[in-house]
Amino acid sequence: MIAAVESERATTESVRQKQMLAMHKAAAWETRARLAQAESRRLDAVASCLRASNATPRDFDPVGRTRFADQAHQVWLTAGGTEEGWLVYWPEASAGPPQWTTIGRQMPDFSLQDTAGHPVRLSDLERKTVFINVSATWCGPCQGELPRVQRLYDTLQGPPGRGSRHVQCGREPRRERAIHERAQLFVSVVLAQRFVDEVTKVEAIPRNWIIDTAGQLRFERSAGFDDTFVKDAIAAMGQAAK
Repeated sequence: MIAAVESERATTESVRQKQMLAMHKAAAWETRARLAQAESRRLDAVASCLRASNATPRDFDPVGRTRFADQAHQVWLTAGGTEEGWLVYWPEASAGPPQWTTIGRQMPDFSLQDTAGHPVRLSDLERKTVFINVSATWCGPCQGELPRVQRLYDTLQGPPGRGSRHVQCGREPRRERAIHERAQLFVSVVLAQRFVDEVTKVEAIPRNWIIDTAGQLRFERSAGFDDTFVKDAIAAMGQAAK
């Protein structure tokens, strides 16, 4: 079973304010990097790009974080640096995409409704492995990963024990449906703001969960922008099913 949970306000106001402050800091470092490049201070530009990358919240905007690091990499090479030197200077470049983290705690049950008024309960999904994507319509990185979540849904169509439904949660039914129609995402939308904010207390989005057949939150990871996301998610679901 595949489900995606979206909250229109999946983070608390204080967490969101910290994220916005971090993004402003990242933008300031990006401006410094551009100025340094314009003045041919390439090493300063590399350092400023990396400061922008570090300032960008990993869970909130992983695409932006990677973009700043890539810019630093290109300036490094233009300045005569080597790939070997880059890996020494910026070890994070060899870290690869986010990995699934083992959690191992019971997932709180929920009883929610989709935009058509149909009930959606976690307890109804017992004995199935459930994929949950936590995102929001206001979150750019969340929308950026949805095509891969859709591909995961398409891939999981049919296999027994993993189901064939993708549930996305938000707050305003019409808005959620319109967004998904424009993006050509064939999913149902579940309204789960309070569940995400007050019960699971998610601090950063997007977030991906895998629930095992016993209702435990087995694995968690942040955004799925990398090309191996679908393959890695299926592998993790296979482990959770054992």
